[in-house]
Amino acid sequence: MTSTVALTEERTATAEQAVDGGRAPLTVSRRVALAVLAVLSAQFAALCLHQAWNDSATFDEPVYTATALATLYDGELRLNNEAPLLPKVVSALPLRLAGVDVPLDGAWAEAEEIDDEGWFLAYQLAGEFTSLHAERGDLQRVVFASRLVGVIEGVAVGLALYALGATLFSRAAGLLAAGAWLTTPLAVGFGHISSVDLAFALAVVAAALALVRHLRAPTWRTLGVLALAAGALQLTRHTGFLYVAVICVALVVRRWRDGGEAARDVAVVLVATWALVWVATLAVAPTRVPVEGGDDGTGAVAGVLSEAVEAVPWPAEYEAGFQTQLAASAADTQGFLFGDMWWGARPAFWPLAVVVKLPITVVALMIAGPLGWRRLDGDQRRLAALVAVLPVLAAFAFVLPYNKPIGLRYALPGIVMLLVVASPLALGLLRRRAGLAVLAGAVIAQLAFLWGSVPHSLAWTAPPFRPGYQVVSESNLDWGQDGYRLAEWMEGRTGHVSYFGGASVVDRVPGFGPLIGAPPAELTGWVAVSASQLTTHFRDELAYLRAYCNVGTISGTVLLYRFDDPPTARPGPERPAGRCDGAVSHRVD
Repeated sequence: MTSTVALTEERTATAEQAVDGGRAPLTVSRRVALAVLAVLSAQFAALCLHQAWNDSATFDEPVYTATALATLYDGELRLNNEAPLLPKVVSALPLRLAGVDVPLDGAWAEAEEIDDEGWFLAYQLAGEFTSLHAERGDLQRVVFASRLVGVIEGVAVGLALYALGATLFSRAAGLLAAGAWLTTPLAVGFGHISSVDLAFALAVVAAALALVRHLRAPTWRTLGVLALAAGALQLTRHTGFLYVAVICVALVVRRWRDGGEAARDVAVVLVATWALVWVATLAVAPTRVPVEGGDDGTGAVAGVLSEAVEAVPWPAEYEAGFQTQLAASAADTQGFLFGDMWWGARPAFWPLAVVVKLPITVVALMIAGPLGWRRLDGDQRRLAALVAVLPVLAAFAFVLPYNKPIGLRYALPGIVMLLVVASPLALGLLRRRAGLAVLAGAVIAQLAFLWGSVPHSLAWTAPPFRPGYQVVSESNLDWGQDGYRLAEWMEGRTGHVSYFGGASVVDRVPGFGPLIGAPPAELTGWVAVSASQLTTHFRDELAYLRAYCNVGTISGTVLLYRFDDPPTARPGPERPAGRCDGAVSHRVD
């Protein structure tokens, strides 16, 4: 990544001088840019590492870690029935190198083939993995080690944004894009956990950087790097094909005058993508296991994609995983925003979630950023439209009609590329004293937002959208990251608990009683419930509880109630009630 950043410097001075008819704004030297990047990256990594240690595993992490680690030990993909495999396996490498154990005689041994039951067995394996290390007393260290790759990926996104912005526009633009990412609570929130989402965002930015280098000076070497980047997209997320298609469109549009060379480039990218999926699958899982055909996608779009996947000779494990993803995408998921609950797609969710989860400084940058394009020359605009704008359109074309409005993480590729699209605003801000003053104020505000989110960056919401549990849920707020803190609070207490965690760390604490299924008439004393359970996953079963004020929260994600008298079973409103005036919960509707 460092060498890639350095390669951008040769083009930067010329690009800056070309802006606005040769009247260059105040420039940023290479030394200053790299120094600022180093400081911001170190701050980002430190905040991520601190929260990686103190936050418990999120809902999906135990599944990713356990199945990937078992794959690395056994060389099989029997429970990795969600394609692709690359980000999960890479995150599990530190654990494999450290010799961390994973139970191979339970759910893993039960799965003799890849089939539709693999999803349930994967969660069973995750529970066995979590229980094993909880009993040994090293669960926190294991979870922390599984997140180290995610921290590196988060920093790498910032460096890649700088390189892309500097290559397309100027060092100042690259620094603005990278700085916005490295100081945003959302980035720290996802940068300290092991997830497919962050890895995919990195793959999208890296592919855009490889694309712009090839379009500017095409050689066999740059084409080879672009082909590798396209393969990485398809190996990181099943929606990678959208961005591989963007690459192919950009190659045709930019190089159509070159005749056969454009067709050659597209063919190389497509064949390399297919071949890399085969190579990676065989390298990670040389021991093949039987595949019982997965569910085909349902619905018009999913049906076409399902048939397209079947038409290409993919590895059987990869195809089954892809079909599993398509089938899972067909089912509507609960949504919650601003106290409103619904099932399935709602396009307005995504732009509104951006406003809730990103600082106003970043939102303003995204809105005003395109104004900076006025200062670009024609070729810069055309190239940037292909490399930066097309991926943004692809990202939001996917999420706007998506029927799983459970978190902004699905839109991460579009968000990071929007930072690149907005980065030319730096060219205007550095031209006048007023612009410098605005920039300085924005930097101070951005850092205040960042440090104000610590140590709960994943749950952070922008003011005035607080308390967060009344506004958003699931991975936008409560992804199960406060399990350690909930378990600590439960010590010495007896109560009913409903915790949102894929492999619970709290149900073995003495005094634990399950809240789900307990009649309200039997509830007295303490009750603790994750916000996501209350407003999303068990919203019908817990509807009565939303009518009662809470006596406090754990990190803003777990609501605490204390009842002297049992609550009534009558359902409450969709938005949970706020904080009580006293120490006892009472009905407020």
